Amino acid sequence: MNIRVNGNNPRCQRTKKAAIRYRINQGLKFHYAKKQQLNEQLHKIHLECTTHLPTTWQLIQSTIDSKIQQQMEEHYQRLNKKLDHLLQKQPKQSTPPQHNDKHQFYTRVKYLTNVRLNIEEMYLLKYGLNDSTERPISSYIANLTAETERAIKLLDVKVQNEYRIMATNKLKHIINSKGQNNVLQKRQLHMMK
Repeated sequence: MNIRVNGNNPRCQRTKKAAIRYRINQGLKFHYAKKQQLNEQLHKIHLECTTHLPTTWQLIQSTIDSKIQQQMEEHYQRLNKKLDHLLQKQPKQSTPPQHNDKHQFYTRVKYLTNVRLNIEEMYLLKYGLNDSTERPISSYIANLTAETERAIKLLDVKVQNEYRIMATNKLKHIINSKGQNNVLQKRQLHMMK
């Protein structure tokens, strides 16, 4: 295909690519239509052969099918040999070293209260302030409402409306207090610094 477009700017290049793609699509449509016509002609010939040679046509058909099957097997054996050759020829890539997900962190948690923390909470706090502080509400409010609605749907139909009202009040309270940190959080943040 030789398509000429004046200019070398990106717009001309996009136009050229679109023209090539259009030309290829038209060629594919033409070949598909041609293939359909050949298939229809082949079907008509098969029907004519079955009417003229009703007893021997099944033998002829089975030999044709077996030859096609044999040719396809040979073709795929060649392709498999090529693929095996390419796989053997290709240099083996070294696998990157496996890293453990369990990092060794120095403990940053100081027990200033009598509250016992479980293993998961301690693991989270070992990451430090950046990972254990509260995220902005906008990042998880949609997820929180979806989970709340899903939990309410599991309840009895008679009490769902009451829990929806309570949930909306709580969610409104959370949304309204989105810029405010509570006093306990501020104190803990100040102590950690």
